[in-house]
This record gives sequence, structure tokens and C-alpha cells, in this order.
Amino acid sequence: MSADQDTQDLIKRVTEATVKAVSARDDVSVAFAPGAHGLSHTEEGSQARLPTPTRKFNPGELKILRGEADAAALRLRYHDPKVFNRQRPGSANSSELFDAAEQARVEALGSRFMAGVAENLDGFHEDRCRQKGYHLAMQREQSQIADAVGLLLREKLTGQPLPPSAAPLMEFWRPWLEDKAGNKISELKSCLHDQEAFGESIRHILEDLDMPADSEGEGESEENSPSEDQDEEQDMDHEDGADGAAELASSEAYEEAGIGPDDLSVVELHDASAPGEIFAYEYLGLCPKGEGGKLVSDGVTKLGGRLPVNTSGGLLRKGHPVGATGIAQIVELTEQLQGRAGERQVDGAKVGLAHNGGGSIGNDAAAMCVTILSR
Repeated sequence: MSADQDTQDLIKRVTEATVKAVSARDDVSVAFAPGAHGLSHTEEGSQARLPTPTRKFNPGELKILRGEADAAALRLRYHDPKVFNRQRPGSANSSELFDAAEQARVEALGSRFMAGVAENLDGFHEDRCRQKGYHLAMQREQSQIADAVGLLLREKLTGQPLPPSAAPLMEFWRPWLEDKAGNKISELKSCLHDQEAFGESIRHILEDLDMPADSEGEGESEENSPSEDQDEEQDMDHEDGADGAAELASSEAYEEAGIGPDDLSVVELHDASAPGEIFAYEYLGLCPKGEGGKLVSDGVTKLGGRLPVNTSGGLLRKGHPVGATGIAQIVELTEQLQGRAGERQVDGAKVGLAHNGGGSIGNDAAAMCVTILSR
């Protein structure tokens, strides 16, 4: 096992141990996968899902991973899903804001007592704001309101300054939010330890912001209302979303091969449509969510780029030969790794990944195959 692999495994073990310690729970596990985020619950316990650490981790990346792990652990420690689901507004936009406020509450509780956690969360939120482009904000947009409220609450509840990348966004949002609900926001500190009282206060703030505040259960009889277990499942779907087949298959393939996306030299993927290729970059962990298009515009995936993709021309060039697609991908990778690809040759190709799927179940593939070859 290489030194880089040893370091990656050590980071995973230490991160899982930290999540258990911060959450103060023994029934918590951590699963690592490219692009993974969020929490899930089963009868056996809870699981935090975190992005796989790269082989060569720098201190900045480590701080971001620790921050995301701490955010999940604090949610497990201080958050009661049953109270949350009973109070959560039915409107999608209001629900998103309500969730952001609750996350700000649990992070504030942890930051007050654990200085290291506060520092990790700073790095995580700075990275998150930059990824969302808030450092480039030019105006106030309704789609930003949940994050804007969450950032303002974080500042008010912890006394910590805003992440630098959030400053341009909050220049547009702060005056409006404080004019609409400034007094109620300032009073939230008094109920920081009482989730139910905090939730009721957030619902009043929603009303001040002219947003629907009625919870999902209001207006239903007890007989017709969803059970608490069903609410819990809905809550976790809202927080995380289901893994796609490509994410699961690639995660298992990386794990079995003992590598990560950064180790790949060339990729052949299932590009049945041009947008499908962009999404596949993200599902396979080749880039963060929402940045698939940037790989193309930066020239990363072209021949001669850092990670050439579909040097064969992909499905679109071949006319999407359904039965032969997977075989053609393996042939192309084999020729690349053997240095026999001619004008398509990727210099120094050592590791190749093939991604192929078909059929559909809902919005996902019914079958998925991810193959990793190396020389």
C-alpha cells in the first residue's frame, strides 16, 4: 500500500472517529463516496455521507472535509427530527429556509463549546459560498434567500464574521432581512437550546418575510397525518437526496481498485446526450456538483487536457450502438493503456474508467456498470 493510500485511509478513520465523538453517539457510521453529502437513518443507527478524500490532501481540503463532517455530527447531536418535521413548513422555499435556520442553530451550539469545530465550519462555509458563486453576487435573487438567512443567523448566533465569499451576497440581503425581521432574528439567541421554541420563532420570521409558514401537518387529522417514521424519511430525503446508480457504482469501483478520481488518466463514459456527459462528470466524482460544465470550458476533458474523456468520440459519434457500447469502451481504454490509440493517444495513460448504463427506474438508470482498468 502506498504512502498516499495510507494517508487517505488514516483521514477516513480519524474523520469517522471525530463524527462519533462530536455527535456523542455510538450508533453513527460514516460512508465515503465521490460527491457524497448528507445524513441517512435506519433502525440500526445513522450514517453521515461525506466526499472521498483525495490521495494527496492539502490542509485546506482537510479543513473543508472536517467542517462538513462537524456540520453533520452537530445535526446528529442537537437536532430532533420529530420536532423538526412537525414544525417544518409545507412550502418548498419556506422548508428550505427552515432547514437552513435549524442547521445554523445546531452549528452555533457546537461552535460555542468547541473552538476547533468553529474553525472547521468557517473553512467549510467559505468553500460552500465560493462554490455557489456568492463572491460574484451582483443582486438579490429569491433563490438565495435560504442561504442568506442561514448566513445571517450564523453570524448573529455565533458572533463569527461572515465567510469572505459571502460578503458580496449579504451586501444585498442584510438590509432587507434586518428591515423585515431584524428584531426577531436578534431574539433567537434566547431560545438556542430549545429547538421547538426556535422553530416557532423561525415560522414567525417566515411570516415577516412574506413566506408561507404553515407546517405540513397543519390542517390534517391525526388519523390522516403521516407517521413520525415517514416524516423522518421525508426529512432525510430533503437533506440529502438519493444516491444515483452511477455514484454508487463508481464509489464501489474506486474502493475496490484502491484509487480515487484524481488517479484516472482517461475516461470513456455514457454520453447518450450532451447534457448527460456533463452530469456524468459529477456523478463519477470527476468534479464537484454543479461544475461539470466548467471541466469542458477549462479544457480539462479534451485530448491533451488533464483528464481526456471519450477519446473514441463517445456514444454520439458511434450512433449509440446499445449492445456494443460497453465493449467499445473497454476496447478504447485497452488501446489507450497499451499505447496503441494512434492520434487519439493520451500521453502516459495508466488508469482508465468506463461508465455504461441502460434502462430506467424513475429518473435513474436501471443498470449501471463502472469498470476500472490499469497497466
